[in-house]
Amino acid sequence: MRFNSLLFFLSFSFGAVAQTPDDIMRAQDIIKNALKTYQPNFANEAPRSDYGNKFVFISSSMPRNALMSLLNQSHQTGIPLYMRGLINKNGKPDVIETQLYIGKLIQDAGLTNESVGILVDSNVFKIFNIDVVPAFVMTREPLLQCFDDNCALPIFNKLTGNISIGEAFKILETGY
Repeated sequence: MRFNSLLFFLSFSFGAVAQTPDDIMRAQDIIKNALKTYQPNFANEAPRSDYGNKFVFISSSMPRNALMSLLNQSHQTGIPLYMRGLINKNGKPDVIETQLYIGKLIQDAGLTNESVGILVDSNVFKIFNIDVVPAFVMTREPLLQCFDDNCALPIFNKLTGNISIGEAFKILETGY
């Protein structure tokens, strides 16, 4: 499996979201320049185990109430939420549109003053063959960074459906 794509971590309070067209233009320029100059230093990067061995997969196509509930649960448990990709604007993936969408979701979930995050990473969707959301994955050992196609995939269990994060991982841990 390949993990050498750029990983976006969108973590912010809603108040930090660009508010004016000039803010948006400046943010887009900063992001474009950052992407142009992105030179990963894989030797010094931490393994993907930073977030442990539990993953929750979501999509912007899910019902808004379900997303807000999972966002609150993620905030309480510290288990990260993953989205496959960026929100489209005019048929193209757009970082700012994604930030605005997530910011509004955070605000609507009542977490305005809290810092919460959603990881955008299509690779973990591929690794665990996620095609239905919400999905919950627990690996036996942490998922580590890998930079070639011969990496071993950790043993994992997967559960899908409209269930709380706590109940999902209780089932994955105990088998029932």
